[in-house]
Amino acid sequence: NESKVIFTQFEQTMEQQLSDLQKQAVDGIHKDINQLTEQTRKALTTALTVFVMNLAIGYTMVYRVTRPVTRGIEKLSKQVMLIAKGNLTEPIVAETKDEIGTLASGMEQMRTELVYLIGAIKESSDKIHANTVKMAEGTQQTGVAADQIAATVSYIASGIDTQSHKANHIFETMVNITKQVETGTYFTKETLGNAE
Repeated sequence: NESKVIFTQFEQTMEQQLSDLQKQAVDGIHKDINQLTEQTRKALTTALTVFVMNLAIGYTMVYRVTRPVTRGIEKLSKQVMLIAKGNLTEPIVAETKDEIGTLASGMEQMRTELVYLIGAIKESSDKIHANTVKMAEGTQQTGVAADQIAATVSYIASGIDTQSHKANHIFETMVNITKQVETGTYFTKETLGNAE
């Protein structure tokens, strides 16, 4: 019986030690899980901070890069609208040497050519008026002179018609360019709005 008591005591001791080991193992696992959770939280906080900083830096860079372009497009759009409304007195100044500057230079050249064409049309109109007056005075002369004047008027009128068509074509081109510039301004603003 004594050996049974010793064995029972040994068994109880072993069970107690096994229970203590299990408790220590579970406590160790909980401690490891808590440490891992804390490390994961710190890593996520750091990653989120880096992400937010990168987002802020990216937005700032996009704004700094696109703002001058947007500003140039807006200014050019206003100048084109003045031309579309018939104001050809304001020169278009290319302030940059990029694509916007190239576009502004082209628009200035177009504006200058429009001024020239309108001046030529006015000059032709004045000449036609002067010729019409002369024709009225010469109508009393011979019938041959009247036929020659009529032929001259027809020739001049066809030239005016051609110039008028060219002026209309240039005006339509200006309106199309204005619409394209407005569309580009809209997409740039929308891109900036989306970036914010």
